[in-house]
Parts: sequence; structure tokens; C-alpha cells
Amino acid sequence: MYWLLAAVPVFIYWVFQNDRSHNRTIRECYELREELKELRQRVASLEIDLERVQSGR
Repeated sequence: MYWLLAAVPVFIYWVFQNDRSHNRTIRECYELREELKELRQRVASLEIDLERVQSGR
């Protein structure tokens, strides 16, 4: 029965470790979303530049 009491803190630590890694993953997703927005803006800018070059301006 005592081994069960000893296992409780280990289980709690394991749950918090998993939660922390999950939060890090969510944070990384937000960072990647911001980076994707920036890349889309750069692509749009390059497409405009390409149209200007192709039209001879």
C-alpha cells in the first residue's frame, strides 16, 4: 500500500511534464503561424515585383 503513496508524486510530476511540453508545442504553433504570415507577405511582395518586371516597368 505504501508503494501507492510513493507513486502519487511521480504521477503528478509526469502529468506536469507532459502539460509543459504540450504548452511549448502550442507556443511553437503560434510562432510558426506568425512566421507563415510574414512569409505570405513576402511572397505577395515578390509576386508584385515579378508582375512589374514582366510588364516592363
